[in-house]
Amino acid sequence: MLIIARTPNKRLYIGDEIQIKVIKVEGDTVSLGVNAPKNIRIVRSEQDRRSFDEGSIASVTEALKKTCRG
Repeated sequence: MLIIARTPNKRLYIGDEIQIKVIKVEGDTVSLGVNAPKNIRIVRSEQDRRSFDEGSIASVTEALKKTCRG
């Protein structure tokens, strides 16, 4: 596991297509924005990946993209 310290508004790139931005840090909570191609599934670890249908994944991806703009 790679561990990287980042402060708000700093970014991390995974390959050429995935960008992760630290939006804010409040106490024990870190808000991240993720920009990734639509074909990349982004699911939180506490959610059962098998329970998602394609529509749910697309909704999550679109919501994350709206949060990351800027």
